[in-house]
Amino acid sequence: MAGRLEGKKTLITAAGQGIGRSTVLAFAREGAHVLATDINPDSLNLLKKEFSDSATNIETCVLDVNNLQAIQQLAKEKGAVDVLFNCAGFVHHGSILDCEESDWEFSFDLNVRSMYRMIKAFFASHARIRGRKHCQHVFSSLKRKRFAEPFRLRCQQSSCSWLDKICGNGFY
Repeated sequence: MAGRLEGKKTLITAAGQGIGRSTVLAFAREGAHVLATDINPDSLNLLKKEFSDSATNIETCVLDVNNLQAIQQLAKEKGAVDVLFNCAGFVHHGSILDCEESDWEFSFDLNVRSMYRMIKAFFASHARIRGRKHCQHVFSSLKRKRFAEPFRLRCQQSSCSWLDKICGNGFY
């Protein structure tokens, strides 16, 4: 079923390695124009170098998803996307007793606030121009086991689940 994303403009965060990188390659194989973003320019350069001959539909761009101005500037330069794949995230292990307020803020900024900002920048302002969009958020799905598991992750999972519900209900 190749070509399922033919003609679609996609944006993937944390595209330099892991799930993000694999998603870039899968979307490119399906015919999408892929804008691969990451905070690490070296991993993007490696991605570009490895696949420049075989995947001409991959474009790379350094992006810190915690930087609102950078997100807004990229949205202004690149315009609307059809598919947004929010993959940037951070998991820190420990209980509520191990969590400093600065840890809490960093985790929520990267794992939740960045998703909100990306959705708003790439969907909300362009929705009437290009029609319905698709948004996918990547976040861990740990099962509840005991109190000692990372409570920040659970709180963020709940927030991300609500973002998914809102996106699924056609807010844009």
